[in-house]
Amino acid sequence: LINAIWIDVTVVQNLGVTEMATLFQGKVMQPDVLNQCEGALAMGRLASRIRNHEFELEPARKALSAVVPNLVAMLSATGTAQQASACFALENIGGCDVYQPTTALLSRLIELWESSSDLTVQDLCARALASMPLLPRTEVKQVDDRTRAVARKLVEHSVADDFDSGPANLI
Repeated sequence: LINAIWIDVTVVQNLGVTEMATLFQGKVMQPDVLNQCEGALAMGRLASRIRNHEFELEPARKALSAVVPNLVAMLSATGTAQQASACFALENIGGCDVYQPTTALLSRLIELWESSSDLTVQDLCARALASMPLLPRTEVKQVDDRTRAVARKLVEHSVADDFDSGPANLI
């Protein structure tokens, strides 16, 4: 799916970075699941391609940061396709350093990592967490005790279990 979308916008439509980012943002904002997933996957792919190229990143910065609230909403969907697509996008957008994650976003990623029975969603949650820009100290102090306990469990898991599945090892 992601390759078909990518070929369509880069080869067939020959869109620039800004146009692609705007198109993908619009897809994520659609009410239907297929458009949301297509948009999230494509936005993640775009972010991974441009994150180390400031001249391409700058024009897309606004759309990349504006899509984050929609991706957070997708994390709360019941379907694993939406959750996995959102995590993929957040992982790659996080590497662009275009927004500051909220404690609510971090808490939701941790909760989803802990509660999902889908191994792909768990892995993508871990990667999304590992790519997030660091929170300012004032926000870290606002994290609730449950989130802290889950975060400790997540770090302990990353040390004790499979090396690739733990966010602490991905950092």
